[in-house]
This record gives sequence, C-alpha cells and structure tokens, in this order.
Amino acid sequence: MGDPCLPNAYSWSGLACSRDNLPRIISLNLSSSRLNGKISASFADLKLIQSLDLSDNKLTGNIPDFLAQLPSLTLLNLVNNSLSGSIPLLLLQREKNQSLSLSVVGNPELCKLEPCQKHSKPLWIIAVAVVIATAFFLLVMWKLLCSRRKQQGLTEVSGPSHQGEI
Repeated sequence: MGDPCLPNAYSWSGLACSRDNLPRIISLNLSSSRLNGKISASFADLKLIQSLDLSDNKLTGNIPDFLAQLPSLTLLNLVNNSLSGSIPLLLLQREKNQSLSLSVVGNPELCKLEPCQKHSKPLWIIAVAVVIATAFFLLVMWKLLCSRRKQQGLTEVSGPSHQGEI
C-alpha cells in the first residue's frame, strides 16, 4: 500500500500527516468504519499522533494502557462502542490535567469515575427477597391474629355462664 503520508497529492481520507522532512501520522479518524474486536496494539506505533477517533464502531474489551503512553495524543474519541472495564488511570489523569480530551460516552460497561465493581444484584433477586420478606411478615401477623382470637375465645368460654331456670 505504501506510505500513507506520501505523496502529499494522494492523501488518505480520515488521515492527516505532519508536513516536515519525515512525515508522520498526526490525526486518524476511523469513526463509523465498522471496526470490531479489541483496539489494535498497532496504534502504539503512532508515536506522534495527536488525534485518534474510533467512535461509532463495535470495539470491545478494555481500553489499552498504551494509549496513555502516546505523548502527543490530545484527543481520544471512543464514543459509542462496546468497551468495558476500567479506563486506564493515566488517561484519566491526563484528562483531569487537560492534556487530553477523552470521550467515552455510549460504552455502558465502561467504568470511568470509580473502579469497576461487580454489578449490583440483579433486580429479580431484590424482587424475590421483597416478596419473601412480605410473605414472612404476613404469616407472622396472621399467626398473631389467630393466637389473639383463640385467647379471646377461651376467655369467653371460661367466663361466668348464665343458665336459665328450669
């Protein structure tokens, strides 16, 4: 295929290169390119890349640590994929100190602000627990009611009786 940065007259769509003596890829837009699977380790070779847009694909797995090691990277767009796990801490730090614009919306299995924890109990487990607790409560209340009625019945039977005259 050849060098994507040369010749200048035949530039590739979605790709921008530096214009110095030794051209390097500085921007790569692969959004909506039907990419799937894990983020390729080959991106680690793009040492001077400033902008990487992988949005609106079907990428899976974790965000690789090597992306945080790209020193020139200032924009990383991973919106609307199926990424999961924790975002590498160094990427979050770079976003916090504003040396990187990081976009990850639309990856529901991705943990951004806090470390990933096991998912909370499924809703059906909570619903079953509530039903069992309610049934137990109603059973206890019924037993108490029956016990009270039985005591009231014994009190009436053992109380004074009025026998009529014969």
